[in-house]
Amino acid sequence: SFGVKKWSPTQEVPVRFEWKVDPPDVSLLLAIRAAGRGKSLHEEVVPARRGKASFVWIARKPGNFEWELLTSKRERLTFGEKKAEFVIPPEFEGIQILSPLIAGESTASNLIKDRVLKKSLEITLRWQPLPGIREYRIEIAKTTGGKPDLVDETENPSFTLVREKIINSGRIFYRVSAELENGFIAVSETNPFIFDFLPPILTLPKDDARVAPAAEAPGGGNILLTWQHTNFTDSYELEIAKDENFDQIHEKITRKQNFLSLKRPPAGQYWWRVRSLSKNLSSAPSAAFRFTIEDEPGEMGGIGRGASQEPGGD
Repeated sequence: SFGVKKWSPTQEVPVRFEWKVDPPDVSLLLAIRAAGRGKSLHEEVVPARRGKASFVWIARKPGNFEWELLTSKRERLTFGEKKAEFVIPPEFEGIQILSPLIAGESTASNLIKDRVLKKSLEITLRWQPLPGIREYRIEIAKTTGGKPDLVDETENPSFTLVREKIINSGRIFYRVSAELENGFIAVSETNPFIFDFLPPILTLPKDDARVAPAAEAPGGGNILLTWQHTNFTDSYELEIAKDENFDQIHEKITRKQNFLSLKRPPAGQYWWRVRSLSKNLSSAPSAAFRFTIEDEPGEMGGIGRGASQEPGGD
C-alpha cells in the first residue's frame, strides 16, 4: 500500500510492504526494482515477528515497479507468492484552486452590485502557487471529462481568458497541473467555472401598471420603459407582446441604453421583457411585466412622459 504525503518540491511516496511467513520468526530479503529490470533499487533483510513482517520504502519517482521476497542468502523461495508488480502513479492532488475573478472582481454573474464593471468579460482563473514550480499547464474543456478545447502553459499561478476564448454558455471546466523534476505531477481537481449571464431587472412601468388614455397624458403620452444595467453587456433586446407567451410580438428592439421611450400602442394589455446581450452571449429573458393601455379615462391616474402609475397612485 502507498499514500501521498503533503506536497513538497521533492515529492516522495511511502510504500508499505507486508507479508506473512512460516516459520514465524524467519527473516527474508525484500528486493525492489523497476519493472523489467534486474538491478534492485533497494534491498533489505526484514525480520518477522509472530509470522508477520513489513517494511516501508520511499519512492522518489513514479513508475512501474516489482518487489520480490528471497531468503536472507538471496536464494529464491520454494513456497508462497514470491513477487508482485505495483505502480506509483505520477499524478497526485497538490494544487489548490482559488476563486476566479471576473474583470478583476469576485463575482459570479453580470448583475451589478456595488459598481459598474468594465464591459470586457475577462476571467482570471487562479490557484495557490507551489514553491519551486516554474510552469503550470492548464486544460479547459466544455464538459467535465471531455477532451480539452484549450491547453496552455503559464509561469504565473493564474490564467486570464477573454470572452472569445471561452464557451459562450458561460460554463467551462478546467484543471491545472505542474510537473516536478523527479517526474511527479501535481494536479488540481477538475473545477467548474459557471458564470451566470443574467437578464436585467425591469423597473418601470411596474408590473400591472395601467396607462391612461393619450388625451390625459402630456405630449401624446409616450411610455417610458426602463430596466437596470447589467455588467459585461453590449446591448439589450426588448420584446413587447400582446400575450403573456410572447407569441404575438408587437415590437422587438435592440438598443444599447437601458430605457426606451415607446410610441403609445393601441389600447389593450401588453407584456414586456428584456435580455442582456454580449456578442455571442445572450441571457435568458427577464421576468415579464404587464401594463394596460386604457382607451377611456379610468379611475386610475395616467402616466406622463417618463413616468408610470400603479393602481392607487396619486
